[in-house]
Amino acid sequence: MKKNLNSKLLPWMLLVSTISASTQIHIIHAASENSFSEPPASYLEEENQENTSTLSPDAVSEMDNGLFWIDEGTTYRSGAVLQFYATGAGYGPEEPQELNPIDQSVRYIPMDWCVASTSSSGSETSITGVWTEYSEVTSGQTYEDKDTHEEYYKPGEYRFKDSFCLNTTSTSSVPFTLTVNYQKQVYDGQTDEWQNSTTAVSKSVNFYIRNVDTPVSPVPPAAPDIASEADNGLFWIDAGVTYRSGATLHFYATGAGYGPEEPQELNPIDQSVRYVPVNWNVASTSASVSGSQNTKGAWADYTEANHTSGEYRFKGSFSCKTTGSSSVPFILTVNYQKQVYDGANGIWRNSSSTVSRKVYFYIKNTESVPLKPAPYKFRLYIDNNKANNSKIEAASKHQLRLDGALLPSKVSFTSSNKKIAKVNKKTGKITALKAGTATITVKSPATKKYQAFSKKIKIKVIPKPVRLKPIRYTQTGHPIIKSTKATRGNTGYIIQYTQFGTTRSIKVKQKGALNYTLKKVTPGSFFSYSVCAYRKVGNTTYKGKMSVPTWVVTPRPATPTPYIRSLI
Repeated sequence: MKKNLNSKLLPWMLLVSTISASTQIHIIHAASENSFSEPPASYLEEENQENTSTLSPDAVSEMDNGLFWIDEGTTYRSGAVLQFYATGAGYGPEEPQELNPIDQSVRYIPMDWCVASTSSSGSETSITGVWTEYSEVTSGQTYEDKDTHEEYYKPGEYRFKDSFCLNTTSTSSVPFTLTVNYQKQVYDGQTDEWQNSTTAVSKSVNFYIRNVDTPVSPVPPAAPDIASEADNGLFWIDAGVTYRSGATLHFYATGAGYGPEEPQELNPIDQSVRYVPVNWNVASTSASVSGSQNTKGAWADYTEANHTSGEYRFKGSFSCKTTGSSSVPFILTVNYQKQVYDGANGIWRNSSSTVSRKVYFYIKNTESVPLKPAPYKFRLYIDNNKANNSKIEAASKHQLRLDGALLPSKVSFTSSNKKIAKVNKKTGKITALKAGTATITVKSPATKKYQAFSKKIKIKVIPKPVRLKPIRYTQTGHPIIKSTKATRGNTGYIIQYTQFGTTRSIKVKQKGALNYTLKKVTPGSFFSYSVCAYRKVGNTTYKGKMSVPTWVVTPRPATPTPYIRSLI
């Protein structure tokens, strides 16, 4: 066995013997005809390394468990309904444990809660409960892009919300403590399941309750959000405009205070007010109309489920016909239901009043006034690729165009985050600046032939690839990996290396150029390495493309010649 091993390793021993600790390494390219991309099996056999691939588990601290809305040391009014929510460390839609769990990773999940008084003067001294509203789906849920049908996560966190009410007869402040218990879980890579640990942790907040008619908290209670009926929306049917007889006219309505980003939706407060469109009606104000005079109905296309941001749209359409040659007046009426939030029961209740919004227009029996939806379909062209790509690299430029048509004469482009990606408002040329997410909005006004057009395209900018210098080594034979220059705007680098069949990943937080020594790589052995840059924004980590893995052999440290004492 030893003889065969030496014969197989002879070419490699000759190569290594020519390399000293101060000599640069010879890189073995996989594309070469007489080279190979991995070390011989006999060499791996000699090192006696186990052929397993391991990654470091994602560990979180129990100090990162969250407890919000009950402020430490604050005094609240007796009988007030106090709301709070809790979050678990490592438990969320963008946490590594959720996206790609690794064996022995750790996370925490809120389980139950308790409110207790440290004084005997309160008439209600203890309240316990589990979560009556587990609001994971309110943020951190999956949405589908209407154009590409690809699913993506909306940034957020898994929230566990609840409330309680305390009463005291004391006019002085009575101390209370809210305690939330969290279950520690450890990921079992063998069974692909999260296992409960025997360890349970908790987080507490101390506050006071006082018997007064008005709150004595340093922060006054939030006032209800009262939407105005004047903010109810009715769009696409323009007042005073004449439309062609028989044309299908589209419109949509929005309710004031009713939408995914409205305060009434995110955090409703007792007695808040909002409006919801319920039905609509089209009628003529002239008795001379010989065609259809009355059209009414509910919403043919209620698109609340298709919106992840912005507003809840209620869409409808109708067609009116006239036989005369003059313009006939019509009126479109949309009715809105007023709703008031019942904070005690946590539901919206219909008010006895309804309001309406109207728009007056004309219908004329002529072919000269067509009205069609805008035919534009915008796609993001990257290197002449017609696919609607969503990922682009930082420090790159791309063109936003119409699919198979020229841009209309009046069109504008805007970016939701100019620090991530900016766009020329006239040409649609996108310049990616640094890693992050931005939404590009394209708009064109209505013309004599088409309706107004608006389109939003979400793009994700990732760090650009890292350029690496030739690898160098320390005097002890450990490889030093350096980049040619710093990756501006990024948080650091991820180094992935493989040795003896084992793959490891290291996250290096360096805002400047990469300069890292792999001390765990065995000198005088083969290993491959690749590098990418990353940027962390809030709870989101944006990773660039990994460089092509390259196999290299590290030099062995020079062995000093032993001293032999002469016997003469």
